[in-house]
Amino acid sequence: MLLTGANGRCDNLCMTYMETNHTPSDPQSPEASSRDRFESELLQEIPHLQNYALSLTRNSSEACDLVQDCVLRALENRHRFQEGTHLRRWLFTILRNRHLDGCRRRTRRGASIPIEDCRSPNLSQPASQEDWVELRECQRRLNEVRPCDRKILLLSVFSSLSHSEIADEMDIAEGTVRSRLCRTRAQLRGH
Repeated sequence: MLLTGANGRCDNLCMTYMETNHTPSDPQSPEASSRDRFESELLQEIPHLQNYALSLTRNSSEACDLVQDCVLRALENRHRFQEGTHLRRWLFTILRNRHLDGCRRRTRRGASIPIEDCRSPNLSQPASQEDWVELRECQRRLNEVRPCDRKILLLSVFSSLSHSEIADEMDIAEGTVRSRLCRTRAQLRGH
């Protein structure tokens, strides 16, 4: 079975599946005629599926892939289709559900970046020896600070405590906390 997509190209659709999954049976049997009738009706619905898929995806390539996925799913599950019901409604439901599954999958995965963009120079940065030296110098200066002043600085910077909360915890006046923070920061800057 060939499917012509909205972009004019033909895709080989499920031909291998149909050939490999046909059980050799009497062509006169009711099962064989039911299967052929189902496949014939399915072929007639493909243009409608293409239009619906295009309205969902707004991309002819994605629409063609979605229709192929829908037709394959319908062929695999034709035993679930109830004779006498509307095939188009059943196929549209499959198509919509496959589309929604794809949207959810893309949402979970997040945005994809083409591999060419990953080699961009702004995505990586060479190691900077100056940064390491500055970090070591900061650590050396922090070790030179009195332990009580160091504790006030660490509580202020890393615990995000207010001056009054630090004063309560250390049992000193709030003004003392402010002056010690000012002196400690100046000492770390090298003044």
